[in-house]
Amino acid sequence: MVEYVTVKFKDGELSGSGPRAGKRNPTLFCAYRFRSNESKRFRDELEHRLLDTDSLRDVSVVDGKKVLIGEQWSPGIRDILRRARVVIADITALSPEVLFEVRFAHGLERPTLPVVQHHNWLSRLPRWLTDFQIGNFSSDEGWNDIINTIDLAINGPGLTKLPRKFPPPGPGQAVWLPGPPWHEQNREKLASIANRYEMPEPEMSIIKDDLIERADEVIDTIAKSTLLIAPLDNSSSDTLVHYSCGLVVARPKAGVSSRKLSRRVLLVVDPNSEPDFILSEGARRPTYVHVTTVDKLNNELIKYGKMYDKWRQSFGAIT
Repeated sequence: MVEYVTVKFKDGELSGSGPRAGKRNPTLFCAYRFRSNESKRFRDELEHRLLDTDSLRDVSVVDGKKVLIGEQWSPGIRDILRRARVVIADITALSPEVLFEVRFAHGLERPTLPVVQHHNWLSRLPRWLTDFQIGNFSSDEGWNDIINTIDLAINGPGLTKLPRKFPPPGPGQAVWLPGPPWHEQNREKLASIANRYEMPEPEMSIIKDDLIERADEVIDTIAKSTLLIAPLDNSSSDTLVHYSCGLVVARPKAGVSSRKLSRRVLLVVDPNSEPDFILSEGARRPTYVHVTTVDKLNNELIKYGKMYDKWRQSFGAIT
């Protein structure tokens, strides 16, 4: 007499698409515009389509709202991004928040998939963003490309183009981003402070008025900086400023061994402006990003100069 035993399998176990035994489910970080209904729908649709894809059913979609109440924003978001296998970002309308998170992810060397609501938006993006292959979520064809790319990143050999590695920041290296006249009239203050505290020669001449067109070179220069001075004036340059801030925040220290120098970003605004309306939430959170006005910039530069001088003297003679 043959006895039969009924064994019940959970959904996906036979096909291999169920939860991976002994492993934490892979996560996908979604950077989207919290205040946009279209962007919210994109995030929801993304999660729905992943659930409908056997090989991606166990992928967890996370975002900036996953930082728990009471947690520090910067360490919390950094930890979430560090664990993410891939990052997808809705760069439609060039949200400062999303651009900050995209470059933050690049600083952590995470594969990043930029997408827009419709391919017509591509013509509105600055050249420095269109160097990436950009997807769109306006059609099933566009969605298929997005899902296939995510599948490749998580289950396949990975993406063919991972974010390139940036050069390590050099202690004391200062970078001045150009801006309107009220900002430029203070440029010599940086050279004076750098000379007083024996900081390396500030890289100011490299970055000229063609900021947007030469953004790749600018970003490489920023990657090496420990002090970044940039204006915020509600112009098109603000998008690149937020984008670049994310790179600095992702790697907040410079130096060797246990002697690290904190990097700092000084975001300069006109005294008559409203900083809360032009500064992204992400850029406001870290303690090493400071918003200052033109009249207070000199004091902020002196503070940094003293910090660098203290760090330099801790090594003794440093060239």
